[in-house]
Order: sequence, then C-alpha cells, then structure tokens
Amino acid sequence: MSESIIWLYEQLRLRKHTYTFHHLITHSRSTYIYLFIMAPNVKATLDDQPEQEFVVGKVAQKFASLVKKGDVSAKEFHAAYISFIPVFRSLRPLFSFAEDEVQLRLRQFRGAVDRVGKDDITLRQLVQHETSRNEALVEQAATLNCYHLRNVMLVTESLMTELIEHPDMSLGNAAWKAYNNTISCKHPRPIRSMVWLATFALPSRKTFYERLGVANDGPQQMKSLKSGIAAILQHIQDLLREYQVDGKL
Repeated sequence: MSESIIWLYEQLRLRKHTYTFHHLITHSRSTYIYLFIMAPNVKATLDDQPEQEFVVGKVAQKFASLVKKGDVSAKEFHAAYISFIPVFRSLRPLFSFAEDEVQLRLRQFRGAVDRVGKDDITLRQLVQHETSRNEALVEQAATLNCYHLRNVMLVTESLMTELIEHPDMSLGNAAWKAYNNTISCKHPRPIRSMVWLATFALPSRKTFYERLGVANDGPQQMKSLKSGIAAILQHIQDLLREYQVDGKL
C-alpha cells in the first residue's frame, strides 16, 4: 500500500500531460482498496477555457426553483443536476472520478425514473414506490442513486463554503476540508488516503474560476450557487431521513 501511494505521489509531482482516472480494485491482505490509475485520454483533455454553457446564475436558478409545494419533479432534478456537471469537470484532471461518479448516478437515476413510466413522478413518489417494494437500496434504484448524488452535492456545498469563507485557502486544502467535513467518515482509510493525494493535483483557485467562466467574481458566484442548491439539498436530506435511507448505508 505504501509503495502504491509513493508511486501515485511521483506521478502527481512529475505529471506533464492531462490524465484521467481509471478505477482499479485490487485485493491486498483481504482488504479491497481503490487505486486510481492515471492513463492518457485524449477525450478528457481539458484546456483552461471557461465552460461556455455554464452560467452560474442560470444553474442556481434551476436548483432554486426545483422545490414546489414540498416536492420535486424527478425529471427536473435530473436536468438541473446535468447543468451542474461543469463544476466537477473544472476540477480535472485528477478529480475526474467525481464527474464519472455523477454521470453514472445520473444515468441510473434516469433509468429508474423511466422504468416507472410516469412523466410527472416526484422524488417523494419515487422513494415511496421503491421503499414499498424493498427496492430502494438496489444498485439501479433511484433512491440509492439520489443518495449518492446528495453526497456529491454535500461535498460541493462544503467546498463552496470553504472558498467563500477562506479567500486565501488553496483549492486543494478547501477540497480536503470539505471532504473531511462531509463524507470521509463513510470511506475506509485507503480511499481517504487516495483522495488526500488527489487534492495536491487540483488546479489553483484562479484556474478553477477561469474554467467556470467566473474569474472576475469567483467567491460571489460560489455564494450564489451555494444559495441556489440549498433548498433541494435540504429536501433530499429530509426525504432520505424520513425513509431511513441514511441509516442503512
């Protein structure tokens, strides 16, 4: 394990190309650990141009308008989350696994919605439906994937908070603190070690803001986005607690 960490550190320190993560599960002393293996990927190459389709105000408004009469349209939630993806893309190359996770969870979430066959189904109705059939925690379930999407949103909200409250903190330190404040307790030590190493290869705050197209007003834009996702995040939190999903995972 120590040799793997040293190898990864050297790759981060010496990297000269844009890389993406491939996940390799290895078995060592009866413990499964994730090793993030970097491989060149032309499609994943990211220059420092802003994400033109990402407009913070519009994305914030999409999320802010989701909760209506105490519930949320499942398809509108899916569409709003897709518009959020450039945030994770801007943390490349080493945090591309966050974007990969979101893409996977969104596909599986939308698949579960489509299987129900009801265009106007809400998040509450989905969770109720799957819970009543004891299907809420299966891999393809909307409930389980909503849980994972909530976790990513929790880390992102915490990251925004750190960037807003600590203007001199590096993006890597802010990301590590955000991770520790939210979901690190759900991960075994090897995973936490790999996330810690990955934070050293995050871009600078300036580059992150430039990639999002908010270079002139980064902290204020982060505040707007954080405010926008607050209501939907709270709604999902309440829903998962009500149906005792958090306690089972």
